[in-house]
Amino acid sequence: MSVTVRRLGLVAVAMATGASAFSTSMSSADATTLHRSTLDLAVSGPNTGTSRPAAWAIRNAVSGSTPAEDLPDYPAHPDGIIVVALRVRLAGAAPEVVVTDAPTVADLFRALGETVWRSDRVRPGMDSPLWQGATVTLVTVRRAVREVAEPTPFSTLIQYSKEMDSGVSRVLKAGVEGRVDRRYRITYRNGREVTRELLSEKMLSLPVAQVLLEGTRPVAAGHGTVEGQASWYARSGMCAAHLTLPKGTMVRVTNLDNGASVTVIIDDRGPYGIPGRIIDLCQTAFAQIAPLGQGVASVSLTW
Repeated sequence: MSVTVRRLGLVAVAMATGASAFSTSMSSADATTLHRSTLDLAVSGPNTGTSRPAAWAIRNAVSGSTPAEDLPDYPAHPDGIIVVALRVRLAGAAPEVVVTDAPTVADLFRALGETVWRSDRVRPGMDSPLWQGATVTLVTVRRAVREVAEPTPFSTLIQYSKEMDSGVSRVLKAGVEGRVDRRYRITYRNGREVTRELLSEKMLSLPVAQVLLEGTRPVAAGHGTVEGQASWYARSGMCAAHLTLPKGTMVRVTNLDNGASVTVIIDDRGPYGIPGRIIDLCQTAFAQIAPLGQGVASVSLTW
């Protein structure tokens, strides 16, 4: 069996490994990667044609943070073969320094044993020549179709009772979330989801509405003062929402930060589920005590 060996490849490898005490790995075009404590040179089979022998590559030659001007520089061989040191960044991982005699980006990936899919993004392009100090980046792009069972919210139906005090409510029927089966086309970039496209959906179970009973019987509000936060919602007029004050109650709202105040009428319920939030003012009322862009304001209520 005749074997063709490119002497410069062996000499350059010896130069690269003899100059420092780094660990090496070497890959040939058959995508086999060798990890050993000492350098192992694998010579390919017979080369009966005139095509270029398989390129080699040594990973982690020096620290990936080494400045470009400090990368090892190797002289060109008389036969025109050039050995270069460059940075390779694979799928979002930290950059590593690679020493190689690969002439193009495609040859480099073959030497590294890395499979590049048609959907992947490579910079510079696969046919681009390599040069000393270059940076090669591989961004993996994968697409998959996934089926996901997701909940759908239930609605709330409100009934009113004159036999219950205003501000009092009771759940007559608990709501139940529905379930829907959705198919998505998901795109992953370097293993992380970047887009999700809905392809189809199938209802598995319908949501069941919650039924809420609210009292409307007027009660004496009495007089009082309380402090907390006020928010606003898109509605005109001089009205507001409160959790317990009877509808129709006149409330004086004073901004504790600037002293501005406004009088509103309670005609709605809320705000719900936010600790410290005691009143929800209509847009026009909130604007009289604070800028709408502020969102919330520290206030006192007097009625």
